[in-house]
Amino acid sequence: MIKNQGLVILPPNLEKPVGALIFLAGPIKGSEKWQEEAISYLQKLAPEINIASPRKRLDREVIFTEEDYISQIDWETVYLQRAAEKGAIIFWFAKEAIHYCDRPFARTTSIEFGEWMAHHEHLGSKIVVGFEKGYKGDRYIRQRLKSCPDIPIRETLQETLDEAIALIAEINPKFL
Repeated sequence: MIKNQGLVILPPNLEKPVGALIFLAGPIKGSEKWQEEAISYLQKLAPEINIASPRKRLDREVIFTEEDYISQIDWETVYLQRAAEKGAIIFWFAKEAIHYCDRPFARTTSIEFGEWMAHHEHLGSKIVVGFEKGYKGDRYIRQRLKSCPDIPIRETLQETLDEAIALIAEINPKFL
């Protein structure tokens, strides 16, 4: 049996993927383009899994209009929810590569993580957390995760992605 090739979904595109979905949650502004590495790895290891990445493929920083900003948040909400229902969400806490004085690094990721940690506690959403060596703030998050011992914590991006694939296989082996 030939399996379907999974979709890579980037904002603002709204696709309706069939099958499992992994959402790549983590810092964008100020981090290296870790999402590209994650997409490449997942496409080789589990090409049938759909991937939602909030980082647009652009060669430059873009200033969002208010409309762009709202569209991005709405897009993320749709695919975070879809991954929670039919897949897994990874939170990769990449280290800061470029410092921007106008905003704290990984602010949005931290807020989303708190929200999805609560979803996990109440709804059983599948989440995997990983920390790039050098991420400042992992000590606090690791301590908070002690209240959710079934959220796996991994030390490399590949281990984090491998764990997400394993969680999907547990939920429904036919996705893979």
